[in-house]
Amino acid sequence: YLLFAATILSAYALFQYKNLNRQRMIISFARLLITVVLVLSIFLYKEEKDLGFGFFSLIIPFIFLLSANFFIKKDQNLIKSADRIR
Repeated sequence: YLLFAATILSAYALFQYKNLNRQRMIISFARLLITVVLVLSIFLYKEEKDLGFGFFSLIIPFIFLLSANFFIKKDQNLIKSADRIR
């Protein structure tokens, strides 16, 4: 359920391009949900030596959300610098 919520939040964040602060907040919350799922999967399956493909496939959206947050912040800084020029 947490992964489904993170997916829905990520899709919703795509359409919040007019409000960058809200978009960053939504992405941060989706990253938190993915982190919780990673930690829970480690604790629940710690006795199994092979975590499988599903565990490592959680890292890919986490990296994409990190990069999205970085580029949104970069856009915000660009907008602030353009406002200073005016």
